[in-house]
Amino acid sequence: MKNVYLGHSTAQWYWLHAKNAAETLKTQPHRRTIASAATCERDIACALGDTLFSRAGIKLDLITSCTGRRSNKAIAFHYFNGALPARSFVQLTPTIFMASPELSFVQAARELSLPRLIHYGCALCGNYVLDEASPWGVLPRPAISTRRSLASFVEERDGLTGIKQARRALPFILEKSRSPRESSAGLLISLPYKHGGKALGHLELNRRIDIPQKLQNLTDRSYFVADFFWDGKTVAAEYDSDVAHSGDAPRMTDAIKRNVLPLMGFTPFSFTKMQVDIEEEMDKSCEALCMLLGAKTRQKLPGDYEQRKTKLRHELLACAKQSASDGSVGPKLPEPAKGANP
Repeated sequence: MKNVYLGHSTAQWYWLHAKNAAETLKTQPHRRTIASAATCERDIACALGDTLFSRAGIKLDLITSCTGRRSNKAIAFHYFNGALPARSFVQLTPTIFMASPELSFVQAARELSLPRLIHYGCALCGNYVLDEASPWGVLPRPAISTRRSLASFVEERDGLTGIKQARRALPFILEKSRSPRESSAGLLISLPYKHGGKALGHLELNRRIDIPQKLQNLTDRSYFVADFFWDGKTVAAEYDSDVAHSGDAPRMTDAIKRNVLPLMGFTPFSFTKMQVDIEEEMDKSCEALCMLLGAKTRQKLPGDYEQRKTKLRHELLACAKQSASDGSVGPKLPEPAKGANP
C-alpha cells in the first residue's frame, strides 16, 4: 500500500491539536525519506481512509517526490526530492507520515510572517495543546520540541527552503509557554524594537522559584512559578488571564504569592488581559516594568516604530485567538496506531 506524507499547514494544525503528540514522537517510527508516496487520488484515499479524504472543503498538504501532480480543491502537492535530516517524518499509522515538529517549523517559515513563525515556535516548545472543550481553550501537554532541537535541525539542512527565515526566528522563541496568549504577551514584551516589541529580552517563561525552608510555613507549596522572569533580576511578573485566575482559589494563590515573593527578595508585577489588549495600557505597564528591571531605554526608536508595534500586536494577538475548533488548515487526523510499522 502507498504512503502519504503530510506537512506544511496540515502539520502545523496537527502539532497544535494532537494531545498525545509527545508520546507519539517518543514511541512511533521516524523517517527521513519519502518512500512509496501515493500520488493518485485513489491511492491517497486508500492511505488516508474515507473519513479523512471525504471531508469536503478541507485541503491536505501532501509531500511527494514525483513532479507533475496538480493541486486541486482537496489536496495541495508539495514537491521535494532530496536528503532530509534525521527524524523528518513521524509515523502516525501504517500509511500516514507527518512532518516532524522541526520540519514543520522550517516549512512554516515559507508560509508565515516572522512574528507568526516565532509564535508557532513557542507553541512547539510550549507546554499546552489547543482544545475547544477546555474553558481555557488549552490543556497541558509536554513540549514536543525545544529551541535547541529546532536549531539543530535547521543547521543540519542548510539548503532547505525556509531555513533563512527559520534562523531569524530561532533566537526569539520562548520555551515553556502555557497558552497562546502567554506567548503573545511574552513576545510583545521581549522582541526587539526593530520588530515592534518592547526590547525587554532575555525573558524566561514559567520559571520555578524555590521557596526557602523558613518561609514554607506561609504557603502550602515548596516553590512558585513566575510567568515572566529575567535571569539575574528580582522581578517576577505574572500574566493574569480572566479565566485562569478567576475564582476564589486562584485569587487566594495569587495573593499568597504576592505576599511571600517580597520576603524572598522578589518584586511582584502583574499584567492583566485588558492591559495587554489595550495598546496604551500595555505601553504604560512596560514602562513601569522597564523601570523595575533597571533596563536602559533606547531613546532613538526606528522612525516607523509605532507602525511596527501596531502590526506586531495585530499579528500576535491574532495568533492568541487560535481556536481548537478551527479546522481551516487541516483535518482531524487519526490517533497513531501503537506499534505501527513502515
